[in-house]
Amino acid sequence: MVELTTWLGLSYAVWLAAAPFAWLAFPNLHSRGLGFARPIGLISVGTAVWISSLTGLMPSVGPTWWFVTVAIGVAGWGYLMFAKRDQIVRFARDRWRDVLVAESAFLIFFVLVAALKANDPDVAGTEKPMDLMMLNAVVSDKFAPPQDLWLSGFDIAYYYFGYWMFGGISQMGGVPTSIAYNLSLALVAGMSAGAIISLVADLIRRDRGGYRAAVASGTVAVLALLVMSNLNGLWEMIAVFGIGGSGFYEWLSIEGVDNSESGNGWRPTGFWWWWASSRVINSFGPLGEQLDFTIQEFPFFSFLLGDLHPHVMSIPFLLVAVGMAANLLWSKTQWSWKWVVSNRLTSLCLVLIVGTAGFINTWDLIIVVPLLGFALLLKVHRENRTRFAQVAVASVLPYLASCVVAAALFSNFYFFTLQSQVGFPPVAPTRHGTRLVHFLTVWLPLLMLIAPVTYVYLAQGLRRAKRLGGNLGWAMPQMRVWFPPTVVCAFVYVAWFATHLVFNQDARWIHIIERIPVSVPLALGVVCLWGTLLLRARRGASDATQICLALALVSCFLLYFAEHFYALDFFGTRMNTVFKLYYQVWILLAVVAGYSVFRWTRVHSRLSATRLTLSRISAVVVSAVFVASLYYAIAASDTKVAESATITTLNGLAFMETRSGDNLAAIKWIGANLDQGDIIIESVGGSYTDHGRFSGFSGVPAVLGWSGHERQWRGGTEGWTEREDDVQRIYTLEDLDDVRSLLNKYGVTHVVVGVLEREKYTEIDATKFNMLGSVVYSNASVDIYEIRR
Repeated sequence: MVELTTWLGLSYAVWLAAAPFAWLAFPNLHSRGLGFARPIGLISVGTAVWISSLTGLMPSVGPTWWFVTVAIGVAGWGYLMFAKRDQIVRFARDRWRDVLVAESAFLIFFVLVAALKANDPDVAGTEKPMDLMMLNAVVSDKFAPPQDLWLSGFDIAYYYFGYWMFGGISQMGGVPTSIAYNLSLALVAGMSAGAIISLVADLIRRDRGGYRAAVASGTVAVLALLVMSNLNGLWEMIAVFGIGGSGFYEWLSIEGVDNSESGNGWRPTGFWWWWASSRVINSFGPLGEQLDFTIQEFPFFSFLLGDLHPHVMSIPFLLVAVGMAANLLWSKTQWSWKWVVSNRLTSLCLVLIVGTAGFINTWDLIIVVPLLGFALLLKVHRENRTRFAQVAVASVLPYLASCVVAAALFSNFYFFTLQSQVGFPPVAPTRHGTRLVHFLTVWLPLLMLIAPVTYVYLAQGLRRAKRLGGNLGWAMPQMRVWFPPTVVCAFVYVAWFATHLVFNQDARWIHIIERIPVSVPLALGVVCLWGTLLLRARRGASDATQICLALALVSCFLLYFAEHFYALDFFGTRMNTVFKLYYQVWILLAVVAGYSVFRWTRVHSRLSATRLTLSRISAVVVSAVFVASLYYAIAASDTKVAESATITTLNGLAFMETRSGDNLAAIKWIGANLDQGDIIIESVGGSYTDHGRFSGFSGVPAVLGWSGHERQWRGGTEGWTEREDDVQRIYTLEDLDDVRSLLNKYGVTHVVVGVLEREKYTEIDATKFNMLGSVVYSNASVDIYEIRR
């Protein structure tokens, strides 16, 4: 409980320090960016500490994080009180309720997720040990870039800035990383709730919506982002109640979902039944083999599972980028170099958002850079309706310069630390398309929520296009806005099919027809959204609808692209591409969903007769689907907590007290007595195993940990090819000179011999380590030897 209140207090300290920066950087939002203050504070303080430790100016330790936080807060509040006192007083008097709503959402979801993790705290299984290793790496290393604890002598090759920021909070409060792990998940959930409800409220206030409408629609957005699931929860529920025959579930073809489900009356009780909701899209061969294994996580699943991954940590920061897009679009000053200079704090915030996007989660660059650029394109188009072509290129340059500055600021990561995981060619054609039933299982709840705003404004855009085009239709100059997206979508489709026939086995001409049910609607969505956005911009539109239509456009194109191509990465399938792009689209569409509910209520109040009846029926259907999509969160949480055998605690390593107490005691000894100048050797194993536990959980680097993940992060084994074999030789060779030579090769200071080491290296004779050093720690199952120099 002490760590919980400490962590919560530190989050408010960060909010307080960053509030002036946010208030000044987002002048065009109703909330002045205060709903984004925590994530902005984390990237601001984290960047300052990262640069200072990278340059050797100050180490990354608790006092440094405190110094930077206080310095930013004092400078910001000092400036506000001196230069903006009257404005800040008026803001506090007029808009305090908006700040209160965002902070209430933050606190509610922080507490809810903290409670969930306290009842299911184990940092065990899946990739949780990897995440804790990353967190320990950034905390234990005082200077950037941090050393990889699973590959001694090498820097982390993964995007680690999320771990860096939460590790900084851990250092500020002296909170052990095993506890900070679960509190970080709670903080991400809280920041995401506060950011999205504030963002949706800003959108609604922009369109002159009232306070109650902002709160109601913002609440829908929060639920859509953090609680709602895909429809697999519905399929699980009806299976438990015995609805549907075996034929239906065979047609549905989602692994783990069938009418043989057992339940306790209201939820399934099968082992890890909740896992199937993240593995919906797949195709199976005649023998039941998986042909198209993909991942479709969504935020609630991530918090339930408890993996502290970059794609989870990036949620609130991606929402901040959306807020910045709205802030830029709604700026009343014409976009130019002069704008960049005159709005220095906004420009600085823009640089930080772009620069840290890929540092937190590199896949976010695919969203953040185009989205911000597109918002500026719409702004320039609105400001230069008659001479857009003449000024468009010149207007791009200030934004490109901002992106270059962002890349330069974090150049150590982007050009030195980050290792390419993408091969050549960088993309490849997908072999299998998504079945319509699977696509709708994943997206129908969100699509139904966003349908009102997209339908109304696409219909308006098409009617306007018809009026402008007259008899000449698409040949009119005004109608050329539809041409670029049509060409792009057609090119993607043709390029996919051509490369599909060449590169994929068993490719057939019929496949071009099989893709139509999903591909064509997505392509039409891209074309119509693009044209509608530019036609509205030409009329001078700068309302919230422009932002939401832009989010829908980006989402639609990402889904369209993922249907045809995938990044040719370490996995060699579209699994990771679908995983990451779908996750980002979920975040964007949750924003649109909240705003769409507001628009629907406005339109509904003006309808009559048949249209009113249809709207009422639609509201009932959408509400039913929305409520059904919340079932999964309740049922899965109950299951996950019931399956946990650990006492209520936030300590992610508490499970080791009963399962492997000797290992935990040895890990604590290593953490207390060794540092990053030491190097240990322990058993090497595959991913998702208990190997690498001593280094990953203590913060002291090992020669090698999860070799499979290291190959994934680095795109190969260059520079460390022999390590796995050398570790085995150290444990099994009898010749002392050969063993000493290998130990010296890697600078090993301590050798760990535990249960896993004895199980994997059955020929081990630990007495040789007594000849090479001496036992410095021992318990019933673990011995640690210090090697003499």
